[in-house]
Amino acid sequence: MSPLKEIFQHAIFGHLKYDRREKFTLSDGGKIFLDYMGDSFREGDYFTNSRRPILIIVPGIGQSNEDAPVENLVRAAHYENGFDCVVINSRGLAGAKLETPNVSSFYSCNDYMEAMKHIYNTYAKEKEKQVFAIGFSKGAHHLTNVLGLLGEESFITAACVL
Repeated sequence: MSPLKEIFQHAIFGHLKYDRREKFTLSDGGKIFLDYMGDSFREGDYFTNSRRPILIIVPGIGQSNEDAPVENLVRAAHYENGFDCVVINSRGLAGAKLETPNVSSFYSCNDYMEAMKHIYNTYAKEKEKQVFAIGFSKGAHHLTNVLGLLGEESFITAACVL
C-alpha cells in the first residue's frame, strides 16, 4: 500500500478501535500498553474458546498502535485473514508515561520478551493456539533478538521481520 493511500485510508476511516487495552507492568516497574483486537481477548466462554491464531505486532521506532501502517496491518490480519492481533507499544508511546529511567533501546529486547511471554502464557498456551509475530524496523530487530534468545523453546510458530 502506498504511503498516500495509507494517509487517505486513515483520514477516511479514522483510528482503529481496539477491543481492549492492557497496561502491562515490566519487571523493572516500567509500563507499556498492549492493544488487543479479536475474540481471544474478550470475556466470556464463547470468546475465550476462540481457536483463532494470534499475531503479535512489534512496531518500528516511534511507531505505535495508532500509526497507519500498524493499523492497516491489524485490519488486514484480523478482518481479512482471521488473526487475533496484539500490538506491543514501546515505553513512552501510545499514551504510556515513562515511569522508570529506562527507555526502550536498541540493545535490550527484554520489554518485548516479557510482553510476548505474557501474551503467550495468558492467551495461547493452555488453548494450544498458534502464535505468529511480525516486526517493523526497530521492532524487527527486537523480534529477531527475542527469537534468538528463545531458541528451540520458542512459542512463535512463524515470524516475519521487515
